[in-house]
Amino acid sequence: MIPDVRVADVVRRHAAERPEAVALRQGERELSYRDLDERSSRLAQALLARGVRAGTRVAYLDRSAPEVVELLFAASKVGAVLVPLNWRMAPPELAAVMADAQAPLLIAGPDYRLVAEDVLERLPAGPGVVVAGDEYERWLAAHEPRDPGGRGEPGDVIVQMYTSGTTGVPKGVLTTHRNLAVTAQTSRRWAFDERSVSLTPLPMFHIGGIGWAYCGLWHGATTVLVRDFEPASVLDVLERQRVTNAVLVPTMLQMLTAVPDAADRDYRALRSIAYGAAPITTPVLKATLRTFACGLVGLYGLTESTGGVVALEPEDHD
Repeated sequence: MIPDVRVADVVRRHAAERPEAVALRQGERELSYRDLDERSSRLAQALLARGVRAGTRVAYLDRSAPEVVELLFAASKVGAVLVPLNWRMAPPELAAVMADAQAPLLIAGPDYRLVAEDVLERLPAGPGVVVAGDEYERWLAAHEPRDPGGRGEPGDVIVQMYTSGTTGVPKGVLTTHRNLAVTAQTSRRWAFDERSVSLTPLPMFHIGGIGWAYCGLWHGATTVLVRDFEPASVLDVLERQRVTNAVLVPTMLQMLTAVPDAADRDYRALRSIAYGAAPITTPVLKATLRTFACGLVGLYGLTESTGGVVALEPEDHD
């Protein structure tokens, strides 16, 4: 049975029941569920003041950061739609996506300010832009942390991700509250619960990144966002933060297991590692099993299915 849960319900519930629990961590930065609820409510009010309404697309251009999660929940609270942009695209490609989405507002990371300005100059409508950092914080501080109370319907769109355009131009995939609820409910099979410390180095414009982050938030767990994938640093995070669940692609697993003394660290907290998005070779699979000694879940899925469709279960890796 599909749970009748909208995206904003998740942060509301955990903020009420476990307000001090850490929701997001990136480097030294932490947000509790209370923080995330309050900040997303401020952002929701800021969006309303900018004319954002139900169905309005709001774009995000940056690598993984807490702001994209704040925007996901804020969009849900007002009925808007998050459009996470692929920061690997060139400005003309990004402009084409912005034009297709008809997003009147873009929130950009400080490292992408110039790219955002280039993109907006290519658009006749002239969407507004807010840069994360001081400008973004002032924008939030100018509004009360008052939850607009929106929920919407299960079939309402909440995220519009764009495909890679392998055989044509990128196409917007409409992801609903119900889609994300089904994916999050499935995550119990990967040993998620409220005690999980979940790590994702996958980009938030990819279903593997934003979907995995949502799975952790759904359970009230701590989600660790990795902005830049540096193998030695990621191993430090896995060991020191006692990560229980992680999602990686085979290339990342190959890089992690190639770090000198990688197998000599303490990964006893790990319950499962999910991998996908590309084939995995037998040597990488064996090295991963030797190094991390936890359950592996091979996933095949796609943006249109909101993630995993079929899985190679841990026992199938024995």
